[in-house]
Amino acid sequence: MAALVAIAALQSFRLFCTVVSRIPPTALMPRAPRLSGILLMFVGILGCDALTSFFVAPVVFLSWFAGPPRSSFLVTLNWVFYATQVLGILESFSVRDAAVRSARSFQRSLHKSLESTNSTPRHLETIDHPGVSFQFLLSAVVGWFWVPKDVDVIADIPYVSSQQIVDFGCTDDKSRAWLTLDVVRRKKDFWNRPVLVYVHGGAWAYGDKQKRIMPTCYHFASNENWVVLNINYRLAPKFNLHDMVVDVKRVIAWAKKNAHVHGGDPSFIAIAGGSAGAHLVSIAALTQNWAEFQPGFESADTSVQACYPIYPPVGHVRTNQFWKSWFMQKVVRISDAEYKQKYGRSVEDWCDPANLLAKMSVTERRGVVPPFFIVQGTFDTLARVHHVRNFVQDLNQGNAVGVGYLELPETHHAFDVAFSPRTQYVNWAAGSALNQVYKLKNAGQ
Repeated sequence: MAALVAIAALQSFRLFCTVVSRIPPTALMPRAPRLSGILLMFVGILGCDALTSFFVAPVVFLSWFAGPPRSSFLVTLNWVFYATQVLGILESFSVRDAAVRSARSFQRSLHKSLESTNSTPRHLETIDHPGVSFQFLLSAVVGWFWVPKDVDVIADIPYVSSQQIVDFGCTDDKSRAWLTLDVVRRKKDFWNRPVLVYVHGGAWAYGDKQKRIMPTCYHFASNENWVVLNINYRLAPKFNLHDMVVDVKRVIAWAKKNAHVHGGDPSFIAIAGGSAGAHLVSIAALTQNWAEFQPGFESADTSVQACYPIYPPVGHVRTNQFWKSWFMQKVVRISDAEYKQKYGRSVEDWCDPANLLAKMSVTERRGVVPPFFIVQGTFDTLARVHHVRNFVQDLNQGNAVGVGYLELPETHHAFDVAFSPRTQYVNWAAGSALNQVYKLKNAGQ
């Protein structure tokens, strides 16, 4: 009896979280949608994504030892919760369909961008729906704790010299770790594979490469057989936004020199990130080989072949004065006058990817801006969906750039913190998109 009560309590809590996370942030707290969005984000993580195993594993365990049922009400209640859980998994098939549509749309956009540069693209390949393997189901159940058995992690590789660590003032253990990366790859058959540089989020001031981001890294390493560089970078308030972009560029230059040692193909490097990381990789993709972001390595090639931002905060500096004030003071932390004197341009020209893109003509984008595959949730109040839509629309101008966009209904910020059916399908779509770019590159296009 006690076991059945415990099962019912666990399932009730999960069902509560799932239902509450579907409430639009503006409906919960109309006067503070950003705050309500943050609260609902954590509720959604508890109910839908990150802590799945906290609910499923105890249910299985307790069901095994529950013995003969003594309450028909509790038995019926548990079956209702099991059915709800199954319906949630079935609902993920709508995400699967959206993922397939976005991958196919990206394919068409990519080929149109090639046609606009007078290239002759290959015949469009058929993109089928992703299969549902046992590993897919198991990882969705285990959630936060899932680790593919065919993946190795080579941890804490410095991407700067010992002297640079001293010069940057990163002499304590915490700040020294900001200048390291992990290589995530298969245990075998990983030679000469495309490289993905992954940049974590955390409001430009928190987080590290050990937290929150492993589903994307593990998916690309295990399922796509890419070599993933999961990186740390210098954080605010000790360092500013310019330093962070420099660190991303420094890793790209490092990868072009060293990726082959770890099985990577240095001629194909894609960059990806979530939230603040998505913001940084978008800037890096739009400022390839800009000397002002490459102090001491100005001649290095920092071009990338594709960009995968997940819920990127774009367009906020242009439209939200409150956000702009906070961002300039706490993250950018460089005066406009100081930056103009040093580099001859305004900080606002580059600190928002939407501004960067707006200042580039369609002609300037061709052959310079890499293909983008962008993912965004409609309930996200930290990276607003209408800003991301505008950014995607601007990228699509003149078919100069291959663009894919996957918009997820009723989805909050940080939905991808752990394996879940939704996260799995999103990563499948991104993998399909980036692999298309890689195949075209290998075909000489």
